This record gives sequence, C-alpha cells and structure tokens, in this order.
Amino acid sequence: MGVPAFGWAKGAQSYLGEVRGEFKKISWPSRRMVTNETIIVLVFVAVLTTLITLFDWIFALISNRFLV
Repeated sequence: MGVPAFGWAKGAQSYLGEVRGEFKKISWPSRRMVTNETIIVLVFVAVLTTLITLFDWIFALISNRFLV
C-alpha cells in the first residue's frame, strides 16, 4: 500500500485491503435485471395495496351494516 502503518492504523489498512478484495468478487446485476425486478416489486406492491384496500372496504361495509 506504500505507507507503513503501526497499531490500529495497520489493522485499518489490512481491513480496507480486504474490503477492496471482496468488492472485486461481487457479481453486480445488469441494468436490465435491476429494472425488471424493480417493476415486479412495484406491481406486487400495487396488487397487495389494492387487495388490502378492497378487503378493508368490504369489512367496513359488513361491520357498518350488521354491527351498527
């Protein structure tokens, strides 16, 4: 690395060197894969939100009709 390190600095230098090595091993997803998975998640969230809203509306209708 060039600069001699002592004590905690040597540990930090070693740690950062290991982090750099691990980053080289990462298999990053392609832009297309990230876009597709983001769209899937957004659609799933929209569907679940719609279902929860629908069930809430139905249960409110039932409770207002029979309990009040």
